[in-house]
Amino acid sequence: MSMELEKLVDGLVAAKNEFNTVLGEKRDVKRKAMIELAGQIITEAQEPWERMFDYMTQAAEMSVLRTFMKWRAFDLIPDQGSISYDDFAAKLGADVVLVRRFCRILVARKVLVQVGDDAIAHTKHSREGQRRSPHGAYFKIAHDCLCKSAPDWPAYFEKYGRQEPSEPSFTPMSFSHGEDASNYWDILYRIHVDTMQMCMQDLDIVLPVSGMFPFKWIAENSHLVAPDAPLVVDIGGGRGQSLQGIMEECPEIPAERLVLQDMPSVIENGKQLKIEALEDIQRVPIDFFVDLPVRGSLTYLLRRIIHDWNDRDCVKILSNIKAVMAPESRILLMDHVMQSSPHPIGTTSDLIMMNVGGEERSVQEWHALVEKAELQLVKIWQYPYSSAAVVECKLTA
Repeated sequence: MSMELEKLVDGLVAAKNEFNTVLGEKRDVKRKAMIELAGQIITEAQEPWERMFDYMTQAAEMSVLRTFMKWRAFDLIPDQGSISYDDFAAKLGADVVLVRRFCRILVARKVLVQVGDDAIAHTKHSREGQRRSPHGAYFKIAHDCLCKSAPDWPAYFEKYGRQEPSEPSFTPMSFSHGEDASNYWDILYRIHVDTMQMCMQDLDIVLPVSGMFPFKWIAENSHLVAPDAPLVVDIGGGRGQSLQGIMEECPEIPAERLVLQDMPSVIENGKQLKIEALEDIQRVPIDFFVDLPVRGSLTYLLRRIIHDWNDRDCVKILSNIKAVMAPESRILLMDHVMQSSPHPIGTTSDLIMMNVGGEERSVQEWHALVEKAELQLVKIWQYPYSSAAVVECKLTA
């Protein structure tokens, strides 16, 4: 065992021991530390040729997962017990030999478990492939956005030149769908309208609401704005999952002083859900490129918004917010921040966003963007062992 490998193994053992002694958010941080160290151990122990084969294995696994999700195959496996290959194939209306071949890779990768020689059963991982899993929904979108388009990158960059895409149309995604001039959002909502809403409501595992910016600051500083002014305006907030997370962390923030803004269709969809915790919030349909009607809020939150757009469009959005801010208002940009030592989730998200004309930004790029919008960057609140962060901004003095 090399010195480096021995050091990593010792670190993993220490992280495991610490994991057993902590609770709550600290436990999750230690869990992620263990995953990070385990990955480093595999990288250090692997031979280069083994990694090349790993890429092919992962590609095969993802392709079978996406096919089974399209067929809703994971919903046909009983929650308890197992199902024979013959019965599984019959329910799928598929050739049993094909189903066996697909299942083999999922068994080998520990997604499914084989029972005896002729049946399969769920694991905790295969259940994420079921129809109502928000994390599975995110995989479907990421797969169709990145994995479907990535093989076409050589042809795309041959056609459009070796430069980063920076518009919502003429992107690698639109190119791979044979619709070069189409807007990314038009394609996405046409093929994934339901999936999009489902996955966006539960992506805390990738970009958590809590654990970065201290939302108690909002309650403690409510006196800095007018008594009837909102305390949080969630711009592009979907169904209100971020506001719900803020209220859970800081219940002293009254729901009546929270505002959810999004496209009219999204706002209407959110109303129909009748989520009890969000019954008393205000809902305002908007186009953030045109106008933001709610003035003087203590904070304006944009979660997973800025990374969708190029700098020019981001400056338009931030300028519209700037026009309605009170002197003590803050803008909270909740996105990934690319570190000098890159994190796998952040870098993957960055390539997904490149595929549609957006980007994840480094610390220097965040400073440059905020400066272009003639705002002042107050602080970057980083989530431990992750690229997730909140970029806090205010009006310039």
